[in-house]
Amino acid sequence: MLFDDVWERKELSKRDRSLITVAALIALNRPDQLRFHLGKAVENGVRKEELIETITHLAFYSGWPNAMTAVLLAKEIFEGKLAIMTQRRPLHASLVRIALVTGANRGIGFEVCRRLAEKDFVVLLTARDAAKAQKAARKLANVGTVEALVLDVGDASSIKKAANEVARRYGYLDVLVNNAGINYDT
Repeated sequence: MLFDDVWERKELSKRDRSLITVAALIALNRPDQLRFHLGKAVENGVRKEELIETITHLAFYSGWPNAMTAVLLAKEIFEGKLAIMTQRRPLHASLVRIALVTGANRGIGFEVCRRLAEKDFVVLLTARDAAKAQKAARKLANVGTVEALVLDVGDASSIKKAANEVARRYGYLDVLVNNAGINYDT
């Protein structure tokens, strides 16, 4: 019914319906459906630049974790690594679990990293300052695999760089803990 009826209505083009659907699925954090609809959006004429801008825009409205998931799926689509309706996680990586924790160089974020490392996750410990992230990661080296990653959740370009780095290193992310806060009054 959905594709035979709603998608065929003339009031919106399939291209516009695709862009709206992608935005809704990002906001709702529905990666399985998003995987299909990103590919469908490209088929329906949505440009790569438009999808990137949609994801960036929604990072501020629906949250960084939702946008990060969308970035990884979109990157796979753009690189031709993801056929529509295929598995996102590489089969060879099925035993490696990747977790990213924002604002993790101290306090609660640091402790979350410790606990994830104890559970055999590869932990990406993030902080705005590279030196602080590296120092914190070194403190946890005896617990498990903890890698430093620069990330400022209040900076779109930093989010994009971090997402690209996660995609480059691993190609997927199992857990994202958004511990960082943004305080514009300081």
